[in-house]
This record gives sequence, C-alpha cells and structure tokens, in this order.
Amino acid sequence: ADFFRYVQWHNLAFRMISEMNIPELVLRYENYESNFDFTVYSILLFLGFHLNDYGDGNDSDGGSVSNGDTRIMRGKPKEFVGGKSYVNYFTVDEIGKVRELMRLVGSEVTWDHVRHYF
Repeated sequence: ADFFRYVQWHNLAFRMISEMNIPELVLRYENYESNFDFTVYSILLFLGFHLNDYGDGNDSDGGSVSNGDTRIMRGKPKEFVGGKSYVNYFTVDEIGKVRELMRLVGSEVTWDHVRHYF
C-alpha cells in the first residue's frame, strides 16, 4: 500500500503542476549528499531568494539570504546527514515488483522521475 500511495502522490502532484501551470523544482534526496551547497542554492533561487556572501556565519557579516530587504538566514544551513539507503531492506525480487508497480501505475512523468532508482 505504501508504494502505491507513493506513486499515486507523485502522479497527482505532477498532474496538478501541469494542469495549473505551476513552476516546479524536483529534488532528489541523493543530491543533498552529493552536492549539498548547489542543492540548497537551487532551492533558494527557485523560491526567489538571493544569495549574498554565502559565508560560514562566524562573523558579524557572515552570509545571508534575502528576498529584497528582509534577511532570512545567516551562515550555512544545518549539516545534512546522508547515507540513508533501504536497498538492503528489500530482496531483489521485491525491488523488481516495486519497479513494475511504479512503471505500470505511474504516469509517464512519474516514471521518468523515479526510474533511475531501479
């Protein structure tokens, strides 16, 4: 049931984005681990914030993010603790069945976004 809810949530989200012509930013969990700074920067730009001297926050002028005149954040964001993987939790056969569910139930857009996990 959880995998069906997962794929259906993505189907509906991508459908809403398309029908309502909403801007989208697709984030992948693994990008936080492999390219954290760029991922955070991408999120901030997508949300319309401007990066000003992305410093370490140890001095009075340390980095900040703003949306005009309002200072939103100082210094670097909290460290991301990665390494979460559930690939060993499932058997090869179970992974194959989940893959097939995602392919059959997922919309073309959803499948394009999740297929690389298989």
